[in-house]
Amino acid sequence: MGLACAVAAQKLWSEVSRANAGDGWWGRLSPAEQKATPLCPPIHVVTTVEGTQGLPEPVGGDHAGYWETCNIYGFRPQLVAPGELTRAPRPWYTLNKQPRVEDATPRAGAKVVAHMVEGFVRLVCARTGRPPPKRRPNSAP
Repeated sequence: MGLACAVAAQKLWSEVSRANAGDGWWGRLSPAEQKATPLCPPIHVVTTVEGTQGLPEPVGGDHAGYWETCNIYGFRPQLVAPGELTRAPRPWYTLNKQPRVEDATPRAGAKVVAHMVEGFVRLVCARTGRPPPKRRPNSAP
């Protein structure tokens, strides 16, 4: 997923550069302008796990395990088939001891998504120099 995002970022960089400077590697920019003008702002690809580092409860990563199931519960709960979480035999990559995929719930999913959003907001604010938004009363987490 990170590689796909990096490829998409490169394509976006090329499109923005062409729109800003014209055809060709440097478009219509003079050599002096080339040194002084970034063609496109830097693009940073951040994973969900990276975005939550430093939070009191960081999000983990797995495949078809607790964390991925919580992500789906948080974003599209109708896609989770709870009966499949306890079906046996399961592939090796779903057999983590802690946290167990069977312990994933819609409530845990909402909490995981809230932590991911909080982490992304924190990273964007840090990279743009903007203060974090004030939290609304009764907002998660």
